[in-house]
Amino acid sequence: MTIGAEPANLSSGSFANPEAAIVEFDRSTITTNGYQLALVEDPQWRRVVGSARDIGVGSDGSVWVIGTDRRGGGYGIYRWNGSDWNRLEGGAVRIDVDPEGNPWIINSFDDIFHYVNGNWQQMPGSAKDVGVGVDGSVWVVSRGGGVNWTGERWEGVGGSGVRVDVDQNGAPWVIGRNDDIFQFVAGTWESRPGDARDIGIGGDGSVWVIGTRRRGGTSGIYSWADGNWNPVSGNATEISVDADGFPWIVNQSGDIYTSH
Repeated sequence: MTIGAEPANLSSGSFANPEAAIVEFDRSTITTNGYQLALVEDPQWRRVVGSARDIGVGSDGSVWVIGTDRRGGGYGIYRWNGSDWNRLEGGAVRIDVDPEGNPWIINSFDDIFHYVNGNWQQMPGSAKDVGVGVDGSVWVVSRGGGVNWTGERWEGVGGSGVRVDVDQNGAPWVIGRNDDIFQFVAGTWESRPGDARDIGIGGDGSVWVIGTRRRGGTSGIYSWADGNWNPVSGNATEISVDADGFPWIVNQSGDIYTSH
């Protein structure tokens, strides 16, 4: 891995109006396929210092982001210490976190790394995104489709995608190249309604997506319930969900919000 030279904190940005990115939905007009949907309980969004391009939350509660400062291999890698971000050596473009709080990353060369005993360990293969389940299952999406880490090698299951996360049973959900949403069920990819640009799954099994402006949609935030996507307040581009089902998001401006 190419390592950046100088440590740097994430930029704190402007806090003149930290809630400016959060938009309330008109509850009387939210419809999907002609059916009005009831909102799930709105998250209480709180701005977190810094800016980011991607975010990953482990089931142990640890939060990691890919920053906005360019580094060899992508952008800076940071861990939340409760009040600020501590930078780790290296650079990446995508991140998720295992149950012990150790990140898996994809860098700008599609290389895969896992942080083990304080060091980056390069894994075989290449990928575009990585997702880790509460049970420790690790999946990536690559040019050849969805791939599962067995602990010794990657095993492909076919299909293709650009985003992936893993449910509480160790099965992946994938966002396809055309923004379609798929769930891997009993060895088969099953299509889910709607379209999305990112997906996050909590340790409690809750599934969240960021919508897309394609097909007349928005980059709103949606929670999966009873076979439908139910919108909540806010807009974002990236999402990750903690063990209790509380999402963390990054919006188009790189602002970071938590609902915890």
